[in-house]
Amino acid sequence: MDSEKGFTLIETLVGVFLLILIGVNLFASLTLSSKILMQTDTQQTARVLAVAEMEYVKNLPYAVSYIQDDTLIPGGSRFSVTIDTPVTMEEDGNLQKIKIRIWRSGHEVTSLEDYKVKWQ
Repeated sequence: MDSEKGFTLIETLVGVFLLILIGVNLFASLTLSSKILMQTDTQQTARVLAVAEMEYVKNLPYAVSYIQDDTLIPGGSRFSVTIDTPVTMEEDGNLQKIKIRIWRSGHEVTSLEDYKVKWQ
C-alpha cells in the first residue's frame, strides 16, 4: 500500500469552504457593528442637542411658546428641533411642561421633557 502524501482535492475544497465561511461571518459582523456604531452616534448627538436646547429654553424668559436656537444645530446636519409647550400644569399657570424633540430625516431620534417654573 502506498502512503498518501499531500492533500486530496476534497480536503482542499473543505478547507477553502471553511475559510470562505469564516470570512463571510467576519464581514457580516463588521457590517453589523458599523451600523450599530452609526446609530449610537446619531442617538448620542441627538441627546446632546436636546439637552443643549432644553438649557437654552430654560434660560429664556417665561413665554407661551419658544423658538429653537438654530445655532445649536451644526450647519449641514440633517437634525431639526421642535419645541412643544402643552397647556400649563397648574391652575395659576406657573409651571410649564417643555418637550424637546430631535428629528433626523423625518424620523424622531430622541425627545426630552422637563418643566419650567415662572418665578414672580
